[in-house]
Amino acid sequence: MKNLEITVNHEQYGIEETKAVELVGKLPQIKSERSLLEDSYNDILKMDIDDPSTSKAARELRLKIKDNRTKGIEVWHKNAKDFFLKGGQFVDAIKKVEVSINQRMEENLEQIEKHFEIKEAARKKEISDLRISKLHEYSEFVPMGLNFGEMSEDEFSKIFNGAKLQYEAKIERERKEEQERERIKAIESLRWKRSDDLRPYYDYFAGTLSDDVKLGEISEDEYQAIKSALQVKKEAHAKEQERIKAENDRLAKEKAEMEAKAKKEKEESDRKLAELKAKQDEELRVEREKNAKIEADLKAKKEAEIKAENERKALEEKANKEAAELAKKPLKEQMKKWVSEFELPLTNVSHEKVNDIIKKFESFKNWAEKEIESI
Repeated sequence: MKNLEITVNHEQYGIEETKAVELVGKLPQIKSERSLLEDSYNDILKMDIDDPSTSKAARELRLKIKDNRTKGIEVWHKNAKDFFLKGGQFVDAIKKVEVSINQRMEENLEQIEKHFEIKEAARKKEISDLRISKLHEYSEFVPMGLNFGEMSEDEFSKIFNGAKLQYEAKIERERKEEQERERIKAIESLRWKRSDDLRPYYDYFAGTLSDDVKLGEISEDEYQAIKSALQVKKEAHAKEQERIKAENDRLAKEKAEMEAKAKKEKEESDRKLAELKAKQDEELRVEREKNAKIEADLKAKKEAEIKAENERKALEEKANKEAAELAKKPLKEQMKKWVSEFELPLTNVSHEKVNDIIKKFESFKNWAEKEIESI
């Protein structure tokens, strides 16, 4: 069990020595083969890594060691593990130890085998890192996903110069933008300063300061000319205000006098209007009374007319009735009745002829009655 003592203690897994020997099986032979490979491995480690033959020898040996692992140890492991569970655990532990030896040699040999590839990759990485470092300042203008280790120097120069030009254009643009901001800031500052200076003249801008005048951009001479014009307008306005005030005071005095006169005239007019109204009210009262009397007289007259008409109708009805009755009587009575009704209307005329007429009328009636009797 000398070989077992080197790697794994079988007693740790509760396996007897005889079983352990049985489980180990062909492993000592595989290990012996690997021992020879290890000697070759140590020889290759001492070879010149920059010699192309070293890479070839490393590849050939790595494949042999790989076969020792995959066709030897791993096959032995698979067969031995099937023996039983503890045996499997046992051989797993052995495999882990043994395989790690192989893998260590394989990895080292692969490094030797791929020395030129690794060296080339390192060279390209170094170039890439250097180029990325050079492009760092211009990174925002460099396309994503470029492999700087693979591209030619001419391709890199184009990318570098293009990014640099864009960066410098950006810097120049930002410089101009900053310069423009500073210019606008200075204009704004001057505008506010001049605006404050012209504040006492704000009411006089119309006709002096047009909308298109930029206070922050015009020259000092232009500004002073505007300010002088505004001062003149303000002084003229002040004088005009004094004149207007004096005129307003005069007009106010005249207005007060006119209002006092108007008040007096109004009071006189109100008094006359009151008297006129009282007179009109009295006339209206008299007129109303007169109209009321006229209406009463008209009403009385109308009532009298109605009464007279009613009486006339009654008399007419009575006369008609009497006439009807008279018509039934003899002719002589009818005629007497007719003549008896002859009447002269009353008169206020005082004249001798009136008496003669009355006497002759009475004589006529007497004559008429005698004529009737003679029938």
